[in-house]
Amino acid sequence: AMEIKKRLSSLAPRQPTAPIVRRSSRELLTRAEAIENERKRRQKEKTRRKHVAEMEALAAREDDLWREVESLIEMKQPKQYDAAVQQLGKLKELSEFRNTQVAFRKQVETLCERYRKRPGFQYRVQAAKLLQEEPEVGNQEDDG
Repeated sequence: AMEIKKRLSSLAPRQPTAPIVRRSSRELLTRAEAIENERKRRQKEKTRRKHVAEMEALAAREDDLWREVESLIEMKQPKQYDAAVQQLGKLKELSEFRNTQVAFRKQVETLCERYRKRPGFQYRVQAAKLLQEEPEVGNQEDDG
């Protein structure tokens, strides 16, 4: 029986073994950095795609959100003001995504004017910095 096993193993094709490659610590670190950079790039892309999908879903509901904000303000309750400002925050993010910040600010200013006798709402809008101008991303010229 042992003779047969030896004979079969001698007939079986040998699996080539990979040559042992010695790498320096610098090569290993460089490779590790490349792998980590690729992982970060993939994660960033995944996050970007998720953000785009969220903004597209928000855009589909934009008119409803503006109406919801108004109905929340109409309730004249602090918790509803908080909810209204939270929705406005989402709409602000959408305006930044679309590069329509000016139109957004005008709409919020109109709301503030319409509800100027609601200091609780006014305070929350200011605290959330909804009317604060931010530099428009992507429109900055590069002197490079």
